[in-house]
Amino acid sequence: MILRVSPDEPCSEDKKLNKKKITIYVGHTGKLKVNNARKKVKWTSSKKQIAAVSSKGVVKGKKAGSAVITAAAGNKKWTCKVTV
Repeated sequence: MILRVSPDEPCSEDKKLNKKKITIYVGHTGKLKVNNARKKVKWTSSKKQIAAVSSKGVVKGKKAGSAVITAAAGNKKWTCKVTV
């Protein structure tokens, strides 16, 4: 019996965002990442005036409030609620 494993997909770990919610202070940053991402991750913020996110997943608190950061890779999406 031969078992073949695709090198593009992890065997036991699902791809997921490292945090589902974070709290940061105005002017401070927090780092988000997608575990086991094989494709380029695109980051977006639902409210850029409250929490901005860089192309590397660094979230910066801009003013008090809440926003949702979305990470997309391929046809998958993950979200993280940010409270500033």
